Amino acid sequence: MKNYYTHERILPTVMRIDSRNESAYLVEGSRQAALIDACSGAGNIGDYARSLTCLPLILILTHGHVDHLGGAMSVKKRYLSRLDWELAEEHGSYEVRKAHLLRRPEDGVKIEDIMPEQVCGFEPLEDEQEFDLGGIHLKALPLPGHTPGSMAVLHEEERVLLLGDACNTLTFLFLPASSTVEAYEKTLQNFWEKWSDAFDHVIFSHFEKASREIIKENMKLCRDILDGKSDEQPFQSWHNNLGEELPLIAKRLTGHPRNRQREDGGEGNIIYRRTALWSSY
Repeated sequence: MKNYYTHERILPTVMRIDSRNESAYLVEGSRQAALIDACSGAGNIGDYARSLTCLPLILILTHGHVDHLGGAMSVKKRYLSRLDWELAEEHGSYEVRKAHLLRRPEDGVKIEDIMPEQVCGFEPLEDEQEFDLGGIHLKALPLPGHTPGSMAVLHEEERVLLLGDACNTLTFLFLPASSTVEAYEKTLQNFWEKWSDAFDHVIFSHFEKASREIIKENMKLCRDILDGKSDEQPFQSWHNNLGEELPLIAKRLTGHPRNRQREDGGEGNIIYRRTALWSSY
């Protein structure tokens, strides 16, 4: 089987595992290790993680999309918010994973290296659930919007917050399971008020870099969108089917959206639909 992963130690107790298009994180305590997310399912990320640690391994999933849970069946004990179980049933199917992994031929994924079985069988990941790995503590913090069950994971000792896709440099709010912009704004406000004193740095799942202020910046973007002050740059991607409403980017980008560079130099951005602004719709 081809090896699809590389790794780098980014903190004393944290290694980042990179695949072609996303990252997972391996956190070690004295008694247990936790893999946060499982990429898209090319190769065997569980075996790769176990090659990096001799500790028993669990998997914590930030949400139920294919590029985060695709390799989940390679770890025996898997945690995911109940609110994303239905989404995970769809995104964990072989057909969805295969379509996702083969859509970019330049990634060189071999069809025989795609896990054939349905991704299923989760332990419920509860709001503010804490994992004691042995001197190292992780806490799952609800941050819905991108999906109903999106979780951020707080590493209490390192004071770092893994945001996954819940809040990043190009937050997707245009997908079928995403919340309205209004609901997301309230979520970010409540999250910042409750948890901003618990972390100094943030890390992401798709190679982004930003400061902890990205949460406040996306909060402001929500208000700009709702007040009609966004740039409304059209966004076309493989997520869109012909005939669907074309999503909009709140702040204009320079070049391809994959670069995530805003013209005004800001860090955060949101992709949304005009028909999903207000929760009263």
